[in-house]
Amino acid sequence: MLVESVQKLIDDDAVVINGLRNGPDVGKIRKTFQNNVKILNKQMTEFSVFVPDPERDEIKMPFDSVEFKEAWDDYKEFLLDVFGIVLVPVEERRRLKKLYKISGKDEATALEFIDFYITSRYKSIFVPKDFQMNNDEPGDEIPVKDETFTLKRNTI
Repeated sequence: MLVESVQKLIDDDAVVINGLRNGPDVGKIRKTFQNNVKILNKQMTEFSVFVPDPERDEIKMPFDSVEFKEAWDDYKEFLLDVFGIVLVPVEERRRLKKLYKISGKDEATALEFIDFYITSRYKSIFVPKDFQMNNDEPGDEIPVKDETFTLKRNTI
């Protein structure tokens, strides 16, 4: 949209400049305008490196459901809010591919993993261990009561 706006401005200005009568000042104006257009074109090309083309960098979700798309958007929002991470398209595609693979191509498992990453504040995609998915921490097992051994007085 920015490129289209700049192009329209250039086209409109070119019409005005081309409509001016020839003269020494008009020649300078035309030359300055042409130089400015070249500089602007170079700057827009450099700028485009930092702004991804949404059509070129379209992200394909591994699962088609609205629920998965919303969960993934929540995960990206979580990364931004908590860690200041903005996923660039290549990184987002690779994370989705990894999530698809480690979830066994199962949407329900992938959704559980996303929920786990957010609620446990993880920024990486990895296979959670079973005790992590059950919200159990190591050492949270039910304590076994120790049978206490006591000596009664006068037993010897």
